[in-house]
Formats: sequence, structure tokens, C-alpha cells
Amino acid sequence: MSTVYCQTPIPGDSLRSLRQEFPHFQFFHPQEGESPDSSIDWSKVEILYGNRLSSEQFASAPLLHWIHSPTPTLDELCLEDIHDNGTVIVSNTKGENIIQVGEYVMGALLSFAKNLFEWKELASSSKSLWNSSLIENMWSIQNRILLQVGLGTIGHEVSRRAKQFGMRVWGVDETSSFHPYCEKNFQPQELHAIIPYADVLCISMPRGPHYTPQFGIEELSLLKDDSILIIVGASRIIRESDLVKVVLNKKLRGIIIDSFNESPLPKSSPLWSLPRTLITPEIATYPELEKQLALKIFRHNLRHFAHTTYTQMNNLVY
Repeated sequence: MSTVYCQTPIPGDSLRSLRQEFPHFQFFHPQEGESPDSSIDWSKVEILYGNRLSSEQFASAPLLHWIHSPTPTLDELCLEDIHDNGTVIVSNTKGENIIQVGEYVMGALLSFAKNLFEWKELASSSKSLWNSSLIENMWSIQNRILLQVGLGTIGHEVSRRAKQFGMRVWGVDETSSFHPYCEKNFQPQELHAIIPYADVLCISMPRGPHYTPQFGIEELSLLKDDSILIIVGASRIIRESDLVKVVLNKKLRGIIIDSFNESPLPKSSPLWSLPRTLITPEIATYPELEKQLALKIFRHNLRHFAHTTYTQMNNLVY
């Protein structure tokens, strides 16, 4: 009997339905309150329903043939090892709660554009509130340039929302030479030439097996003063130590971070001390209004996996 490890919890009714439809698969589900991965025997896992897999775990899972991620991003999978192995199918859930990401990005962007966080700090003094220099320092985002790095599902939605607000959207993606919401499109190799023009730099490019962009001191130093940096759906893309060094020597208007190299972000991380920085615990996709989408795709793909009609599976990454 093949073992399906449900690393991401599946609601009870849905789990019972899967077990009824697929009696030849054994669905292993962590108990409530149990730490994920703590009691799983990776040597028996053939299918992983989840989005976390380390190189060590992968090496211990010789029977693993398919991974379905219930989210669009694959950042916490050992993609290089999986790609080099060449025998594991990977699929994901494109479109899962993407509308919420667009709302999150625009909401945070507008908060910095209108100095909303700083107005609250002045509220205790009516005189300083009405005479504040913040009034002259407010932005209109109309015609501001948003440089969107990564035009996957997240980047597409951010670009769409930004254009609705009248922003000029420039897109960066290694596979896209045209995008319906981008005024201009660039290759990753052109980043150094265009970053200095950006009023807002939004990075949402998941790590991939072929190209792993890295934003270090050289790239981050190109940001102009008073610009806004947004990191969402892009863990391991930013060198966090370099970000700290750059921010301490450059006055950015604001930084929005919802993706981290290590999650949860350790209390000792210097990111907590950065000025004008909004840090959120990877909540850009919340509230989760489409939880059933991931299960719907998984069920469809499991039917084809069971009948070895792999080419009929949806949302294949490779």
C-alpha cells in the first residue's frame, strides 16, 4: 500500500473522502498538536502533500514519486536535489489566495506612500500633527514606477493591482517578454540597469532549479532614496544580512517583508531593528478563502497518478 504523507493538514471530512475513493493509498496525517514531520517514516512515503522537504529528508525517501504543494510557492522544497534526481513529479496550486496577496501589497504600499504609520506616532500632539513635514512628504502613487521582479501568479496579481492604481509597471522575468499589465519587460540580467529607476521594488520570484536570483549589497545599493522595497513570496532570494547593511546606510521610504530565509523569523534577527520596516508572519495570502482549491487539484492529480496517466495531471512544475 502506497503512503501519502499529508504534511499540510487536510480537514477531516475531506480526508475521509480521499480514503474512501483511494483505498489502496495509506494517508498519514499528523495528529493535532503534533509537530509536522516528527513521526513520519520518509522511507515509506510515495506522495507528499505539502511544501516542505529538506535535502536530508529527500535522501531518506527513495520511494517518493510525486509532491503536490497546496500553495503556489515551492521555496521550502529542495528543488535542486529533486530536479537532479529526475524521477519526482512536482505540482502546485496556482491561484491559491492570490487576490489576497495583491490586496496585501497595495495596502502596505499605500500605508508608506501616505505616511500612515508615522501619523499615528504624532497623534499625541495636535500641534505637531497639523504642522508636520509629513504633509509635504506624502506620495501619490499615480505614475510611480513599480518594478515587479517575478511575473508568476503573485507577480501577475501585483502588477494588475498596481496598474489599476495608475502606476507604471515594469516587469522582470526570465521567461516573459510580454505581460498585459507591464509597460516594459526586462530580463533578470538587466536588473542593475533598471533598479535605480524604481519607486517601488516588489520581489516575488520563487527559487527555481535553473535560476536563483540573489539580491545582495550590489543590487540593494542601487535602490534610490525614498523608495519602497516589498518582499513577498520570495524566501531565500534576499540576503538578509546584506539588506540590513544597506538599509542602515540608505534612507528608504519603507520596507515590507512577508517572506524570510528562516520561518518563523528568530527573535535575534537584525531585521526586527530596521527602521521604517513592516514585518508580517507570511500572511499575505490570508484570509484563506479558497482552501478547497488545493484539495480539488490534488484529488484530480491523484486519480491520474493512480492510473499512471501523469501527463493529464494539472499544474505540473516538472
